[in-house]
Amino acid sequence: MEQSRPNQPPSDMGHRVPLQMLFRGKWRFAVVKELVSGPARLSQLRRKIPGCSKKVLIDTLHGLEQIGWVQRQEYATRLRRVEYTLQDEWAKRIIESVAIVEESERTKVSS
Repeated sequence: MEQSRPNQPPSDMGHRVPLQMLFRGKWRFAVVKELVSGPARLSQLRRKIPGCSKKVLIDTLHGLEQIGWVQRQEYATRLRRVEYTLQDEWAKRIIESVAIVEESERTKVSS
């Protein structure tokens, strides 16, 4: 059985959150970049984002969930299983932004 936590954007932000929110916070971009490739569990994200503590990673995921970018899926199994995914409406815009930033980084390295 699947459960999904409802997304409730903060009232002062409304339903339209600017894409610049992607770059607020030290770990937000790294988390979103990893979720671009598909759903991930907390333990998978911790391995892929070294240096980010478990608490900070959870706080970052909850923040992204609050603004409606990430969806948390909890599966009712014997062992608790939770996956995080990008919301469909944001995925395309975020993927394009990540590609632009990655290309910019590659250009800087090769220069």
